Amino acid sequence: MQDPVKELPSIINQLLQAPADRQRKLIERYFTPDCKITHALVLGKDREEIIRIFQYWRFANVHLSADVQDIFISAEGDKVFVQLVQHVSHYMHGPIGFDLGMSTILYLRDTPTGKKIYRQVDLHQFESILYHWPLVGPLLELFVRRPLSWSMINTARVASWAYSKLEALYAPDGQSPYSVSGLQERGPLEQAGRWLSKVWWSQRHSWKAEPTVPYNMR
Repeated sequence: MQDPVKELPSIINQLLQAPADRQRKLIERYFTPDCKITHALVLGKDREEIIRIFQYWRFANVHLSADVQDIFISAEGDKVFVQLVQHVSHYMHGPIGFDLGMSTILYLRDTPTGKKIYRQVDLHQFESILYHWPLVGPLLELFVRRPLSWSMINTARVASWAYSKLEALYAPDGQSPYSVSGLQERGPLEQAGRWLSKVWWSQRHSWKAEPTVPYNMR
């Protein structure tokens, strides 16, 4: 690649839509032999595995395309950040398609034939995968997301109404413990709580092992 920002949108769509032999040629042209891919669901540790991953994704879907919404390259020219939406029609869904939003970081290496990708890190909006899965997505929408949203929004509405009534009832001068200003360190218990919270967040890494980071971008 001579100009990744201009070339990548076309390359991405070709990788999603091309037949298997064309996908192989594209990946051999634009990826280094030792390239790696990190994805929410799959890992590829060399170019041959990446070829198979793209081929599988192409064969597993009736239709694939992508809209690149934003793309920019780092000042050093060694990383490209891509924000895109995949339009997917999977065999499990029939003709009904869905959109998968994601971000991709492509790490570039200079070669005699131009810049090539030596690492790809896909950062999926995992809920877009989860909520479009057959049966699972509609159940989560019906029994989790909608009830939880309704509960949070209406609880906040009731609390707002109740606070205003309590302020009017107990402290017409606006200095009740229920007012916003009254919630700011109005006693030793709250001060102690704030101190314990600071201790917890400052010390937690000293005794607890760091969790495994699924997307190591180094």
